[in-house]
Amino acid sequence: MLRSNKAVNTDAQVRPRAVRASVLVRRLPLRWPSQMGLVWFAAGSYVAFVAASGTAVYTAKYVEHAWGKGGSFQLLCVLAVVATVLLTIGFGLGAAIIKRFPRARSSFAMGFAAAVFFVGVMWLLSIGHATPAESWLGVLLLPFIGGAMPALGGRDG
Repeated sequence: MLRSNKAVNTDAQVRPRAVRASVLVRRLPLRWPSQMGLVWFAAGSYVAFVAASGTAVYTAKYVEHAWGKGGSFQLLCVLAVVATVLLTIGFGLGAAIIKRFPRARSSFAMGFAAAVFFVGVMWLLSIGHATPAESWLGVLLLPFIGGAMPALGGRDG
């Protein structure tokens, strides 16, 4: 009989802690998109950035001559990782704030479109002979572009 009372007391002591933790989780204001949605978005944007890098290096001859075409392409691919991370963070925050969650497969198209849009904006800035400071300000657009993408499609959460 003592054993059953101890078991009941132990259970009663453990349960309120678990309930309190779940209450805290329910009170968080943001709900994040699925991990696969974020992965597909990142994949789409990275593919677009690498395609744009290849086009810039091998077609438009945007090459640092000391490194050659291969080195220039590798550098642009590494910078594409940074741009992809910024876009994906913006996408996740945008989806959580407006509570619209695109499907995983449509996230790939959204990531591709966001990267193409950003490359187009930066290309237009380069035509206008933007200073390096203006170009870096353009990079600050990345999270905002990514954050606007869930508004284009998705289901309400």
